[in-house]
Amino acid sequence: MTNTFEGEVIARYVLESDLDDEAIKARCEAVIDKHGAREPLSGLDVRVLGGTKH
Repeated sequence: MTNTFEGEVIARYVLESDLDDEAIKARCEAVIDKHGAREPLSGLDVRVLGGTKH
């Protein structure tokens, strides 16, 4: 999760490498809900960054 006003990462959530697209979407939705990222002017953005598959 990033703070769009400051351009800094404020939280990282590690996802298991074997999750399918639907599971990744569900985890992102949970993080968005947990931190109120949909609230107007929250300044929060959830991004999925690629990594190395294990």
